[in-house]
Amino acid sequence: MDNLIYWLWLQSALGFKAPIGPAIGYFGGAKEIYEAGAKQRALSGTFTPAQCSAMQLCTQESAEQILENCEKNGTGILTPESSAYPVLLKDLRDLPAVLYFKGDPSFLNE
Repeated sequence: MDNLIYWLWLQSALGFKAPIGPAIGYFGGAKEIYEAGAKQRALSGTFTPAQCSAMQLCTQESAEQILENCEKNGTGILTPESSAYPVLLKDLRDLPAVLYFKGDPSFLNE
């Protein structure tokens, strides 16, 4: 599973308004959050019990389905690891784990 899938998994599990900044600061990235497992995520204090449950229920297959749908529809995906991801968003507590776009995303950093 490449890192894009981990970001899609995280966004799918937590929703669009989840404050993931503290978790990214603690774990380092979406892949590390995924690989940490339920116990470590719960002990980190960066997720609520409901979020921990949602991450347990969300599957890799659901993230792969999102990716497949985006590819079919010509929708681009940016994550905090993407070079085109807006720099100003990276400092937000509730930064989006995933941004979907059509066209050229370069204007996002202007």
